[in-house]
Amino acid sequence: MDDRGRLEGFLGIDFSFGEKGHYHMSQERYTTKILRKFKMENCKPAATPAGKGIQLLSNNNTETDDTKNYPYREAIGGLLYLMTATRPDICWTVSKLSQYLNNPGKPQLEALKRWFRYIQVTKHYKLTFTQSRGNLTGYCD
Repeated sequence: MDDRGRLEGFLGIDFSFGEKGHYHMSQERYTTKILRKFKMENCKPAATPAGKGIQLLSNNNTETDDTKNYPYREAIGGLLYLMTATRPDICWTVSKLSQYLNNPGKPQLEALKRWFRYIQVTKHYKLTFTQSRGNLTGYCD
């Protein structure tokens, strides 16, 4: 192991260091990349990740042209990485959407697009860690 200086970025995660020993982890650049990839960078913002009374039921019907041509699995994969790295606040919504990877229907696609509208507003969110007097201990397997 060697010291390569202050960490600024790693695997799509940006690190910054603030006042009073605060450390920040964010994925704003990664989020912008996802929004651009799925053509949602200019979408209308949404204040919440899901609409009121949303019903995501199993899609027993065959896929429609909208759902068949949309890269649903790829979108969920990108959101899963975002969720596990820096956005625990979106865990429930993403895990719910991931239950329909085999056969997403129109409600799932609409919910996914609503979610993209939510991260458009919240892409600046970050995890903040503060210094403590204790020792930092790391474990690996």
